[in-house]
Amino acid sequence: MNDYLSKPTQLSSLQDMLTKWLSQPAESRTTPMITPVGVEESSNPVDVSVLAALVGDDPSVIRDFLLDFRNSAAKALLELQSAYHSGDIVKAGAVAHRLKSSSRSVGALALGDLCAELEEAARTDEVKASSALLARIETEMACVDAYLDSYLTP
Repeated sequence: MNDYLSKPTQLSSLQDMLTKWLSQPAESRTTPMITPVGVEESSNPVDVSVLAALVGDDPSVIRDFLLDFRNSAAKALLELQSAYHSGDIVKAGAVAHRLKSSSRSVGALALGDLCAELEEAARTDEVKASSALLARIETEMACVDAYLDSYLTP
């Protein structure tokens, strides 16, 4: 192994690495332009610029990713609730891990952080903490869903 990229990898980093190892001229590379997030936008439950940094700034690509995330996150939340209520804290931790990764990739950072906390609580078998975290995840997911509803509606 000569090199590596850690997840989540930004497209520009992947492009740089491929260029380095495939010996393509630097002039053939393009880097997506990302508009910095303003103070107002940072209070949103989803920072879309995080996703744009990963996949580029094409609105249709971003929209597709957000729609996919919204659907998979809703299913993950149901799976998380089911696992927790059936007493399967290990499965709840695994689902929280998946939801953490996808949330952070699309810019739902607070949701991702809560999932990381639940994942850790499940790993250490802290059932009482898990209950409070599940409630906070449900609340944050509702905020993310409402934001995505307004963001995705033309």
